[in-house]
Amino acid sequence: MSVLFKFDSLFGLFLYTIIMLLLSSTFRQYSRLYEKLQDDKVYIERLLNSLPIGLITIDNSKRDHFINDSAAALLHLDKKEIKQLIQQEKESEHNALFWELFIHRDPFQQLKVPYERDGEKKIFLVSQSSLLNLYGETVGRTLFFLDITEIEKLTKRIHQSEKLALMGEMAAKAAHEIRNPLAVIHGFLAFMNENLYERDREQYHIPLLLKEIDRINAIVEDMLLIAKPSAPMLKETYMETIVQDLLSLLQHTLEEKHIRVYVHLDRVLLKLDPKQMMQVLYNLLYNSIESIEEDGTICIYSDVGETYNMYVYDSGKGIPQGMQATMFEPFMTTKPSGTGLGLTIVKRIVENHGGTIALHNSSEQGTTFVIKLPI
Repeated sequence: MSVLFKFDSLFGLFLYTIIMLLLSSTFRQYSRLYEKLQDDKVYIERLLNSLPIGLITIDNSKRDHFINDSAAALLHLDKKEIKQLIQQEKESEHNALFWELFIHRDPFQQLKVPYERDGEKKIFLVSQSSLLNLYGETVGRTLFFLDITEIEKLTKRIHQSEKLALMGEMAAKAAHEIRNPLAVIHGFLAFMNENLYERDREQYHIPLLLKEIDRINAIVEDMLLIAKPSAPMLKETYMETIVQDLLSLLQHTLEEKHIRVYVHLDRVLLKLDPKQMMQVLYNLLYNSIESIEEDGTICIYSDVGETYNMYVYDSGKGIPQGMQATMFEPFMTTKPSGTGLGLTIVKRIVENHGGTIALHNSSEQGTTFVIKLPI
Protein backbone atom coordinates (compact mmCIF):
# COMPACT_ATOMS: atom_id res chain seq x y z
CA MET A 1 0.00 0.00 0.00
CA SER A 2 2.82 2.38 0.89
CA VAL A 3 4.53 1.67 -2.49
CA LEU A 4 1.27 2.39 -4.33
CA PHE A 5 0.87 5.64 -2.41
CA LYS A 6 4.35 6.70 -3.52
CA PHE A 7 3.71 5.99 -7.23
CA ASP A 8 0.01 6.79 -7.42
CA SER A 9 -1.63 8.25 -4.36
CA LEU A 10 -5.14 8.29 -5.85
CA PHE A 11 -5.01 4.62 -6.88
CA GLY A 12 -3.60 3.69 -3.44
CA LEU A 13 -6.39 5.59 -1.70
CA PHE A 14 -8.97 3.90 -3.93
CA LEU A 15 -7.54 0.42 -3.24
CA TYR A 16 -7.38 1.10 0.48
CA THR A 17 -11.03 2.19 0.48
CA ILE A 18 -12.08 -0.97 -1.43
CA ILE A 19 -10.19 -3.21 1.03
CA MET A 20 -11.72 -1.48 4.06
CA LEU A 21 -15.20 -1.77 2.58
CA LEU A 22 -14.68 -5.50 1.94
CA LEU A 23 -13.36 -6.02 5.46
CA SER A 24 -16.26 -4.04 6.91
CA SER A 25 -18.77 -6.09 4.90
CA THR A 26 -17.10 -9.34 6.01
CA PHE A 27 -17.14 -8.28 9.66
CA ARG A 28 -20.83 -7.31 9.37
CA GLN A 29 -21.66 -10.74 7.88
CA TYR A 30 -19.75 -12.52 10.63
CA SER A 31 -21.44 -10.33 13.22
CA ARG A 32 -24.88 -11.19 11.80
CA LEU A 33 -23.96 -14.91 11.71
CA TYR A 34 -22.75 -14.72 15.31
CA GLU A 35 -25.96 -12.97 16.39
CA LYS A 36 -28.02 -15.57 14.54
CA LEU A 37 -26.08 -18.37 16.20
CA GLN A 38 -26.66 -16.76 19.58
CA ASP A 39 -30.38 -16.34 18.83
CA ASP A 40 -30.59 -19.98 17.71
CA LYS A 41 -28.77 -21.11 20.84
CA VAL A 42 -31.12 -19.10 23.08
CA TYR A 43 -34.15 -20.45 21.16
CA ILE A 44 -32.96 -24.07 21.49
CA GLU A 45 -32.25 -23.59 25.21
CA ARG A 46 -35.72 -22.10 25.71
CA LEU A 47 -37.23 -24.99 23.79
CA LEU A 48 -35.35 -27.57 25.90
CA ASN A 49 -36.18 -25.74 29.13
CA SER A 50 -39.88 -25.71 28.26
CA LEU A 51 -40.00 -29.51 27.93
CA PRO A 52 -41.70 -31.30 30.86
CA ILE A 53 -38.95 -33.93 30.67
CA GLY A 54 -35.72 -33.70 32.66
CA LEU A 55 -32.80 -33.49 30.20
CA ILE A 56 -29.07 -33.71 31.04
CA THR A 57 -26.44 -33.70 28.28
CA ILE A 58 -22.82 -34.63 29.01
CA ASP A 59 -20.07 -33.73 26.48
CA ASN A 60 -17.13 -36.12 26.96
CA SER A 61 -14.53 -33.95 25.25
CA LYS A 62 -15.29 -30.63 26.92
CA ARG A 63 -16.56 -32.11 30.21
CA ASP A 64 -19.48 -29.77 29.65
CA HIS A 65 -23.06 -30.34 30.83
CA PHE A 66 -26.40 -28.96 29.75
CA ILE A 67 -29.19 -29.27 32.33
CA ASN A 68 -32.65 -28.02 31.49
CA ASP A 69 -34.97 -26.33 33.98
CA SER A 70 -37.28 -29.35 34.24
CA ALA A 71 -34.38 -31.56 35.40
CA ALA A 72 -33.56 -29.11 38.21
CA ALA A 73 -37.25 -28.85 39.19
CA LEU A 74 -37.82 -32.62 39.19
CA LEU A 75 -34.67 -33.33 41.21
CA HIS A 76 -35.28 -30.42 43.64
CA LEU A 77 -31.66 -29.31 43.15
CA ASP A 78 -30.03 -26.32 41.49
CA LYS A 79 -27.98 -26.90 38.32
CA LYS A 80 -24.65 -26.37 40.10
CA GLU A 81 -25.44 -29.13 42.62
CA ILE A 82 -26.47 -31.50 39.80
CA LYS A 83 -23.18 -30.87 37.94
CA GLN A 84 -21.18 -31.60 41.09
CA LEU A 85 -23.03 -34.89 41.68
CA ILE A 86 -22.49 -35.96 38.05
CA GLN A 87 -18.77 -35.04 38.04
CA GLN A 88 -18.14 -37.12 41.17
CA GLU A 89 -18.72 -40.28 39.09
CA LYS A 90 -19.17 -42.40 42.19
CA GLU A 91 -22.17 -43.92 43.90
CA SER A 92 -24.10 -41.47 46.04
CA GLU A 93 -25.46 -42.54 49.43
CA HIS A 94 -28.75 -40.72 48.81
CA ASN A 95 -30.82 -41.79 45.76
CA ALA A 96 -27.98 -44.14 44.77
CA LEU A 97 -30.06 -45.96 42.14
CA PHE A 98 -30.59 -42.70 40.23
CA TRP A 99 -27.10 -41.17 40.43
CA GLU A 100 -25.27 -44.41 39.57
CA LEU A 101 -26.91 -44.24 36.13
CA PHE A 102 -24.47 -41.42 35.27
CA ILE A 103 -21.54 -43.78 35.83
CA HIS A 104 -22.71 -46.15 33.08
CA ARG A 105 -21.96 -44.83 29.59
CA ASP A 106 -23.90 -47.42 27.59
CA PRO A 107 -27.36 -46.47 26.28
CA PHE A 108 -30.42 -47.90 28.05
CA GLN A 109 -34.16 -47.47 27.72
CA GLN A 110 -37.01 -46.78 30.16
CA LEU A 111 -35.70 -47.83 33.56
CA LYS A 112 -38.01 -47.19 36.52
CA VAL A 113 -35.96 -45.57 39.28
CA PRO A 114 -37.17 -44.34 42.70
CA TYR A 115 -36.13 -40.86 43.83
CA GLU A 116 -36.76 -39.12 47.15
CA ARG A 117 -36.16 -35.50 48.10
CA ASP A 118 -37.48 -33.53 51.10
CA GLY A 119 -39.71 -36.45 52.10
CA GLU A 120 -41.39 -36.58 48.69
CA LYS A 121 -41.15 -39.95 46.94
CA LYS A 122 -41.16 -40.08 43.14
CA ILE A 123 -40.65 -42.65 40.40
CA PHE A 124 -38.70 -41.61 37.28
CA LEU A 125 -38.70 -43.33 33.91
CA VAL A 126 -35.08 -42.86 32.77
CA SER A 127 -33.41 -43.42 29.38
CA GLN A 128 -29.92 -42.67 28.08
CA SER A 129 -28.81 -42.27 24.47
CA SER A 130 -25.51 -41.47 22.75
CA LEU A 131 -24.74 -37.88 21.71
CA LEU A 132 -23.36 -37.86 18.15
CA ASN A 133 -21.50 -35.18 16.17
CA LEU A 134 -21.95 -34.36 12.44
CA TYR A 135 -19.73 -37.33 11.46
CA GLY A 136 -21.73 -39.86 13.52
CA GLU A 137 -19.06 -40.10 16.21
CA THR A 138 -20.07 -40.46 19.86
CA VAL A 139 -19.04 -37.30 21.71
CA GLY A 140 -21.19 -37.66 24.79
CA ARG A 141 -24.53 -38.87 26.05
CA THR A 142 -27.96 -37.56 26.87
CA LEU A 143 -29.94 -38.75 29.88
CA PHE A 144 -33.62 -37.87 30.02
CA PHE A 145 -36.22 -38.74 32.62
CA LEU A 146 -39.93 -38.31 33.26
CA ASP A 147 -41.90 -38.23 36.51
CA ILE A 148 -44.34 -41.18 36.30
CA THR A 149 -45.39 -41.20 39.98
CA GLU A 150 -49.03 -40.38 39.24
CA ILE A 151 -49.13 -42.83 36.32
CA GLU A 152 -47.83 -45.59 38.62
CA LYS A 153 -50.49 -44.74 41.21
CA LEU A 154 -53.16 -44.81 38.52
CA THR A 155 -51.86 -48.17 37.24
CA LYS A 156 -52.07 -49.61 40.76
CA ARG A 157 -55.63 -48.31 41.10
CA ILE A 158 -56.55 -49.93 37.77
CA HIS A 159 -55.02 -53.23 38.91
CA GLN A 160 -56.93 -52.92 42.18
CA SER A 161 -60.17 -52.30 40.25
CA GLU A 162 -59.47 -55.36 38.12
CA LYS A 163 -58.87 -57.44 41.25
CA LEU A 164 -62.11 -56.14 42.79
CA ALA A 165 -64.02 -56.94 39.59
CA LEU A 166 -62.59 -60.48 39.59
CA MET A 167 -63.36 -60.86 43.28
CA GLY A 168 -66.90 -59.64 42.57
CA GLU A 169 -67.45 -62.34 39.97
CA MET A 170 -66.02 -64.99 42.30
CA ALA A 171 -68.10 -63.69 45.21
CA ALA A 172 -71.34 -63.79 43.21
CA LYS A 173 -70.67 -67.37 42.06
CA ALA A 174 -69.49 -68.51 45.49
CA ALA A 175 -72.49 -66.96 47.25
CA HIS A 176 -74.96 -68.90 45.11
CA GLU A 177 -73.01 -72.13 45.67
CA ILE A 178 -72.60 -71.61 49.42
CA ARG A 179 -76.03 -70.25 50.34
CA ASN A 180 -78.12 -73.32 49.53
CA PRO A 181 -76.14 -75.95 51.47
CA LEU A 182 -75.64 -73.41 54.26
CA ALA A 183 -79.41 -72.95 54.58
CA VAL A 184 -79.88 -76.72 54.82
CA ILE A 185 -77.18 -77.07 57.52
CA HIS A 186 -78.60 -74.11 59.43
CA GLY A 187 -82.09 -75.61 59.29
CA PHE A 188 -81.02 -79.00 60.66
CA LEU A 189 -78.91 -77.41 63.40
CA ALA A 190 -81.79 -75.12 64.40
CA PHE A 191 -84.07 -78.18 64.54
CA MET A 192 -81.53 -80.03 66.73
CA ASN A 193 -81.15 -76.97 68.96
CA GLU A 194 -84.89 -76.88 69.60
CA ASN A 195 -85.37 -80.63 70.16
CA LEU A 196 -82.24 -81.87 71.92
CA TYR A 197 -81.79 -81.80 75.66
CA GLU A 198 -79.61 -78.98 76.96
CA ARG A 199 -76.87 -81.48 77.93
CA ASP A 200 -76.75 -82.80 74.34
CA ARG A 201 -76.77 -79.29 72.90
CA GLU A 202 -73.76 -78.39 75.00
CA GLN A 203 -72.00 -81.66 74.22
CA TYR A 204 -72.26 -81.18 70.47
CA HIS A 205 -71.71 -77.36 70.63
CA ILE A 206 -74.93 -76.68 68.71
CA PRO A 207 -75.24 -72.97 69.78
CA LEU A 208 -71.61 -72.36 68.75
CA LEU A 209 -72.19 -74.04 65.36
CA LEU A 210 -75.26 -71.87 64.75
CA LYS A 211 -73.29 -68.77 65.67
CA GLU A 212 -70.48 -69.69 63.27
CA ILE A 213 -72.93 -70.39 60.45
CA ASP A 214 -74.49 -66.96 61.03
CA ARG A 215 -70.99 -65.51 60.73
CA ILE A 216 -70.43 -67.32 57.42
CA ASN A 217 -73.78 -65.96 56.24
CA ALA A 218 -72.70 -62.43 57.16
CA ILE A 219 -69.45 -62.85 55.18
CA VAL A 220 -71.41 -64.09 52.15
CA GLU A 221 -73.74 -61.08 52.40
CA ASP A 222 -70.78 -58.69 52.59
CA MET A 223 -69.14 -60.30 49.55
CA LEU A 224 -72.39 -60.00 47.61
CA LEU A 225 -72.66 -56.33 48.56
CA ILE A 226 -69.17 -55.69 47.15
CA ALA A 227 -69.84 -57.80 44.06
CA LYS A 228 -73.18 -56.24 43.16
CA PRO A 229 -73.75 -53.03 45.12
CA SER A 230 -77.28 -51.77 44.69
CA ALA A 231 -77.77 -48.20 43.49
CA PRO A 232 -78.67 -45.86 46.36
CA MET A 233 -82.35 -44.88 46.63
CA LEU A 234 -81.77 -41.19 47.28
CA LYS A 235 -84.16 -39.02 49.21
CA GLU A 236 -83.81 -35.77 51.10
CA THR A 237 -82.98 -36.37 54.74
CA TYR A 238 -80.83 -35.13 57.61
CA MET A 239 -77.67 -36.98 58.64
CA GLU A 240 -78.57 -36.34 62.30
CA THR A 241 -81.77 -38.41 61.91
CA ILE A 242 -79.82 -41.42 60.61
CA VAL A 243 -77.24 -41.10 63.40
CA GLN A 244 -79.88 -40.92 66.15
CA ASP A 245 -81.70 -43.98 64.74
CA LEU A 246 -78.44 -45.94 64.73
CA LEU A 247 -77.45 -44.86 68.25
CA SER A 248 -80.79 -46.07 69.60
CA LEU A 249 -79.96 -49.53 68.17
CA LEU A 250 -76.45 -49.48 69.71
CA GLN A 251 -77.50 -47.94 73.01
CA HIS A 252 -77.31 -51.19 75.02
CA THR A 253 -73.79 -52.01 73.72
CA LEU A 254 -72.55 -48.46 74.37
CA GLU A 255 -73.91 -48.42 77.92
CA GLU A 256 -72.51 -51.87 78.64
CA LYS A 257 -69.01 -50.79 77.59
CA HIS A 258 -69.28 -47.31 79.23
CA ILE A 259 -68.72 -45.51 75.91
CA ARG A 260 -69.92 -41.90 75.73
CA VAL A 261 -71.17 -40.56 72.38
CA TYR A 262 -71.31 -36.85 71.51
CA VAL A 263 -73.14 -35.70 68.38
CA HIS A 264 -72.95 -32.20 66.89
CA LEU A 265 -74.07 -32.23 63.27
CA ASP A 266 -75.08 -29.30 61.05
CA ARG A 267 -78.71 -29.57 60.05
CA VAL A 268 -78.35 -29.64 56.26
CA LEU A 269 -80.66 -31.47 53.86
CA LEU A 270 -78.76 -34.16 51.95
CA LYS A 271 -79.79 -36.62 49.25
CA LEU A 272 -78.99 -40.00 50.83
CA ASP A 273 -80.09 -43.59 50.94
CA PRO A 274 -80.86 -43.82 54.70
CA LYS A 275 -80.52 -47.62 54.78
CA GLN A 276 -77.11 -47.65 53.05
CA MET A 277 -75.82 -44.66 55.02
CA MET A 278 -76.88 -46.36 58.26
CA GLN A 279 -74.76 -49.35 57.24
CA VAL A 280 -71.79 -47.01 56.64
CA LEU A 281 -72.13 -45.50 60.10
CA TYR A 282 -72.80 -48.89 61.71
CA ASN A 283 -69.55 -50.30 60.28
CA LEU A 284 -67.57 -47.24 61.42
CA LEU A 285 -69.10 -47.18 64.91
CA TYR A 286 -68.72 -50.94 65.30
CA ASN A 287 -65.00 -50.56 64.50
CA SER A 288 -64.80 -47.69 67.00
CA ILE A 289 -66.48 -49.73 69.74
CA GLU A 290 -64.08 -52.64 69.18
CA SER A 291 -61.09 -50.27 69.15
CA ILE A 292 -62.11 -48.62 72.43
CA GLU A 293 -63.01 -51.95 74.10
CA GLU A 294 -64.31 -50.19 77.24
CA ASP A 295 -64.67 -46.72 78.80
CA GLY A 296 -64.04 -44.27 75.96
CA THR A 297 -65.50 -41.56 73.77
CA ILE A 298 -67.00 -41.35 70.29
CA CYS A 299 -67.62 -37.93 68.70
CA ILE A 300 -69.64 -37.37 65.52
CA TYR A 301 -69.50 -33.80 64.24
CA SER A 302 -69.51 -31.87 60.97
CA ASP A 303 -68.58 -28.72 59.13
CA VAL A 304 -70.01 -27.36 55.90
CA GLY A 305 -68.12 -25.92 52.94
CA GLU A 306 -68.42 -26.91 49.31
CA THR A 307 -69.28 -30.36 50.71
CA TYR A 308 -70.90 -31.69 53.88
CA ASN A 309 -67.99 -33.02 55.94
CA MET A 310 -68.83 -35.46 58.71
CA TYR A 311 -66.11 -36.59 61.15
CA VAL A 312 -66.26 -39.78 63.23
CA TYR A 313 -63.74 -39.78 66.10
CA ASP A 314 -63.05 -42.50 68.67
CA SER A 315 -60.59 -42.58 71.57
CA GLY A 316 -59.44 -46.10 70.70
CA LYS A 317 -55.93 -47.43 70.19
CA GLY A 318 -55.64 -46.16 66.61
CA ILE A 319 -54.82 -47.86 63.29
CA PRO A 320 -51.28 -49.25 62.84
CA GLN A 321 -49.14 -47.10 60.54
CA GLY A 322 -48.43 -50.01 58.22
CA MET A 323 -52.14 -50.62 57.58
CA GLN A 324 -53.28 -47.05 56.96
CA ALA A 325 -52.48 -47.07 53.24
CA THR A 326 -54.36 -50.33 52.56
CA MET A 327 -57.16 -50.32 55.12
CA PHE A 328 -59.90 -49.80 52.48
CA GLU A 329 -58.72 -52.82 50.48
CA PRO A 330 -60.67 -56.09 50.83
CA PHE A 331 -59.67 -58.57 53.56
CA MET A 332 -57.35 -56.09 55.33
CA THR A 333 -58.04 -56.44 59.07
CA THR A 334 -56.29 -56.52 62.45
CA LYS A 335 -59.11 -58.42 64.13
CA PRO A 336 -58.67 -62.19 64.65
CA SER A 337 -62.32 -62.80 63.72
CA GLY A 338 -62.79 -59.93 61.25
CA THR A 339 -63.54 -60.36 57.54
CA GLY A 340 -61.72 -57.22 56.40
CA LEU A 341 -64.69 -56.20 54.22
CA GLY A 342 -66.31 -53.55 56.45
CA LEU A 343 -64.32 -50.51 55.29
CA THR A 344 -64.36 -51.73 51.67
CA ILE A 345 -68.17 -51.71 51.78
CA VAL A 346 -68.18 -48.30 53.49
CA LYS A 347 -65.97 -46.83 50.75
CA ARG A 348 -68.11 -48.35 47.99
CA ILE A 349 -71.37 -46.97 49.44
CA VAL A 350 -69.96 -43.48 50.06
CA GLU A 351 -68.54 -43.31 46.52
CA ASN A 352 -71.93 -44.43 45.11
CA HIS A 353 -73.35 -41.35 46.86
CA GLY A 354 -70.82 -39.16 45.00
CA GLY A 355 -68.74 -38.66 48.13
CA THR A 356 -65.38 -39.69 49.57
CA ILE A 357 -64.14 -41.23 52.80
CA ALA A 358 -60.62 -40.91 54.17
CA LEU A 359 -58.59 -41.34 57.32
CA HIS A 360 -58.34 -37.83 58.79
CA ASN A 361 -55.79 -38.79 61.44
CA SER A 362 -54.88 -41.73 63.66
CA SER A 363 -52.59 -42.18 66.66
CA GLU A 364 -52.54 -43.86 70.05
CA GLN A 365 -54.86 -41.07 71.25
CA GLY A 366 -57.59 -42.00 68.77
CA THR A 367 -58.76 -42.16 65.17
CA THR A 368 -60.85 -39.81 63.02
CA PHE A 369 -62.49 -40.63 59.69
CA VAL A 370 -63.96 -37.93 57.45
CA ILE A 371 -66.85 -38.49 55.03
CA LYS A 372 -67.41 -35.77 52.43
CA LEU A 373 -70.80 -35.73 50.72
CA PRO A 374 -72.22 -33.41 48.05
CA ILE A 375 -74.80 -30.91 49.25
